[in-house]
Amino acid sequence: MKHKRILRLISLTAILVMVITACAQPAPQPAAPAAEEEAAPAEEKLTIALSMPDMAFPFFVFMEQQVKDEAAKIGNIEIVTLDGENALPKQTADMEAAIVKEYDGVLISPITA
Repeated sequence: MKHKRILRLISLTAILVMVITACAQPAPQPAAPAAEEEAAPAEEKLTIALSMPDMAFPFFVFMEQQVKDEAAKIGNIEIVTLDGENALPKQTADMEAAIVKEYDGVLISPITA
């Protein structure tokens, strides 16, 4: 039983890492604007909620750091970590709050399937 949970956790982590790295592809750069044209406004910063099961475990701390490192490589992304504290009601409440706050995205490593 414990092995299944570990395998499920590893699978979810792998999926999370693949999603993050897939988004890391650099966007094609537009041609430089002519001197007469005004420069476009800077890209707006994205805010993404990262919901983790329990930040007391070093594994999830490592995952959080990897997500933040990838976000830094992409640029203009703020990661807000939400600690589920190994309590399903807490993680659910965090996700509901993220929806209300209208984050630009959500990454979740669920406590249970």
